[in-house]
Amino acid sequence: MGQVMFIQGGPGRGKSVFCRMFANWVLEHIHPLWTPILIRLRDIDAFEPNIENTLRAAVKGNFAKSDDGWLTDSNTRFLFLLDGFDELRLEGRTTSGIEKFLKQVGNLQASCQNNPHLGHRFLVTGRELALQGIEQFLPRNLTRVEIALMDKQLQQKWLGKWGKQVGEKTVSGFQEFLQARTCPERVKQLAKEPLLLYLLAAMHRDGEFKTSKFRGASSTEAKILIYQTALNWVLTQQRTKQLNFELTEQETEDLRRILTEAGLCVTQAGGKSASIAMIEARLKGDDGHILACV
Repeated sequence: MGQVMFIQGGPGRGKSVFCRMFANWVLEHIHPLWTPILIRLRDIDAFEPNIENTLRAAVKGNFAKSDDGWLTDSNTRFLFLLDGFDELRLEGRTTSGIEKFLKQVGNLQASCQNNPHLGHRFLVTGRELALQGIEQFLPRNLTRVEIALMDKQLQQKWLGKWGKQVGEKTVSGFQEFLQARTCPERVKQLAKEPLLLYLLAAMHRDGEFKTSKFRGASSTEAKILIYQTALNWVLTQQRTKQLNFELTEQETEDLRRILTEAGLCVTQAGGKSASIAMIEARLKGDDGHILACV
């Protein structure tokens, strides 16, 4: 009970979706025994010296603002789901601030274990990369678990539900594509990631992915084709041009330029992530409104 659960996984593995689904499940099946509170860590403006103040500001609920004892009420147990720890580092938050916040969470969880009036639990999500370099500062009661890749059984279960949306014929065609000898190994690996499985299935449904497209392509050429196809589909097929502009205030070609440079930066940085400063440096020669978007 005194452990902070750190759920780690790569981009697109389903960490944020898990948080939303789990919070929903707790609300429907366990509340009021447990009350879930989902907090996106990137939305926290400042981390206070007292974690209670940080949580109160993040919750933004009247019950937290008006009741000084909202965390010490023995009749209420909160399940805090703190989503996106890795985004704090990607946004350039200071390492010392990140260390202090994790320590605060660990200390509060330990207090909840030792105090009968504090029954709260904490769950944090993020990429494993976010903990690199600060391992020696992690709280002792931090337990790390990882969201596994989708095996064939999980893929089949997902495809069964996908078939109800798009039709069995479409799903069968996608399965044949994944099993074909000409299907790049990289595509098969990407299909193990929940978000990317959806993207691949949707692009195949729309005729963007065909085995003939990759025939004779080397591993590097296949990766480039996958990225170019996915980028074009996301920008032109997933949403209308007007909706893209309403959401981002950027024209399609400007978005393409930003995402292309971001992809190059991630590749040059080792394939995991890239700092905003690195992306900005590559866009310095572009119009100011593109740089402002980043």
